[in-house]
Amino acid sequence: LVTNHGNGVAVNVFIKPIIVDETSDIIIKFEGSLPLLKKDETLEINAESFHGENSKGDLFLAHLDPSSAVKNLTMDVNYENIESKKYSVKITTSPGSRKILGITEK
Repeated sequence: LVTNHGNGVAVNVFIKPIIVDETSDIIIKFEGSLPLLKKDETLEINAESFHGENSKGDLFLAHLDPSSAVKNLTMDVNYENIESKKYSVKITTSPGSRKILGITEK
């Protein structure tokens, strides 16, 4: 799920793939992007985990939920505002917590 906590509309919202375990080549990929995310709106972006090139479905997605995470993972959520300015938000999920680390203009 992705929630817009900002002051306005977010356009072309997408999340870069997350490396769960570099040594074991485990990653989480997010499907497509959201064309529009209104202020305070929450929508779902489908995700799938992979071990190498092999799909593992939702096997490793539990790492994105603070209540079941056993690792620290950082998500890089990218979007544009209605003036076409590009932004990136870093969000860390760890056992028991999720925190917004910061927003940068690209």
